[in-house]
Amino acid sequence: MVCVENVQSVAAMRELSGLLGRKVGPSTGTNFFAALQLAEVMQSRGETGSISSLICDTGEHYLNTYHDDAWVKANFGDC
Repeated sequence: MVCVENVQSVAAMRELSGLLGRKVGPSTGTNFFAALQLAEVMQSRGETGSISSLICDTGEHYLNTYHDDAWVKANFGDC
């Protein structure tokens, strides 16, 4: 299990949404952040391999919360 802070999940969610050109939810942000951490560990060890994750939902449920800049700033600070 990988511990991921809320602010890391939200920042990763918003970054991944931008990269994909579509909204994803905060649990997908958590998965993405953890996958990046795992990739970094693998790279530092000289390991190769694949990392797989799921996009848990479309993120459309979070337009007024996690995808709203003012809401995120009020609840998590600067992501």
